Amino acid sequence: MKIIEQEIWDYLDGSLSEDERISIESCIENDPLYRSIFEELSSLNDTLQTLELDHPSMSFNRNVMDKVDLEPNPGSIKSLIDKRIIYGISAFFILTIGGLLLFLFAAIDWSSVSDATNGTFTTTAINYSALSEGPFVKAFLFIDIMLGLLLLDGFLRKLVNTKKLKNI
Repeated sequence: MKIIEQEIWDYLDGSLSEDERISIESCIENDPLYRSIFEELSSLNDTLQTLELDHPSMSFNRNVMDKVDLEPNPGSIKSLIDKRIIYGISAFFILTIGGLLLFLFAAIDWSSVSDATNGTFTTTAINYSALSEGPFVKAFLFIDIMLGLLLLDGFLRKLVNTKKLKNI
């Protein structure tokens, strides 16, 4: 159900159907609450109708466009992304995948490849303990720990700076 003010505004605007308009007219004639609200809103509507609208000056459009021209043009998204970061991420994944492939090819027993002609192909068990002991893995873990600490440092600095700004 609409509130009384909304019904009367719709009546004043002429946006009601014929049945609704007749219903609101009878409420205005019979109900003192409707009548008082109608008188208030109709006087407000008359006041709003008599107000003169402000028009912008003739040079408003030119002034706005001049200020827009002074602003620097935003660059494309390609210029916002540092290509060194993309190349670094690509190099990391390529080196990691290459290292894993080298390890897997080194772990294959190539002497059993000649036996593959008769339909049997045997592989030796891969020594996974070499993955956790080599200098490559230790260097990889060291770099991961350093990157994690840098990420944590950046997060904590941002958190401290936002708390300082809130206290100001």
